Amino acid sequence: MGTWAVSTGGWMTLRLLVAVAVLAGSLAVGRSRRDLFLVVGDLGATMRPTRLPGLMEPESWRTVGRNLGVIITLVTGLVLVLGNNVPMPGAEDLWLVPVVLTFAAMNAFTEEFLFRGALIPQLSGTLGTYHAVYLTTVLFGLDHFYGTPSGLLGVVLAGFLGWFLGKSMVETGGFTYAFLVHFAQDVLIFGTMALVA
Repeated sequence: MGTWAVSTGGWMTLRLLVAVAVLAGSLAVGRSRRDLFLVVGDLGATMRPTRLPGLMEPESWRTVGRNLGVIITLVTGLVLVLGNNVPMPGAEDLWLVPVVLTFAAMNAFTEEFLFRGALIPQLSGTLGTYHAVYLTTVLFGLDHFYGTPSGLLGVVLAGFLGWFLGKSMVETGGFTYAFLVHFAQDVLIFGTMALVA
């Protein structure tokens, strides 16, 4: 487990440095934190209805963010438990809690910023806002082909998550729901990775 923490920590740090460099470049060319969704946003904004069951009527992002966040987290946990031989954590694994929380926060920020915060504003002018969300959804899904879970299931689950998180950013004008839901997923994913390492 110690080797996993060191190698994962190195990879997470490298990715975070890339995100910080992209953020610095974006700010240097005149983008604001608001342009990049790096604000709380309007947490009570109304969700734009979709054709998906349960999302066909306008509803507050407070409700949608909470409900879908819980459902997505439960599905992620179920997929991880069914797809891995996860041992029960013991007292000797407590040192992993701050490590897993740190890695989850680093990854959630990095991926939300690189896949959505930096890309959606850049692509919106050419493609339109929702087409930019769809393109980032595809990119995010494909990026997770070798993720946890991997393969087609990983692409589909990450793709849906990416669409939902991108939609939350655009419609609330902020990073909050995207970060919190992604963080919850990553706590489960990095926790599983740590326990099976």
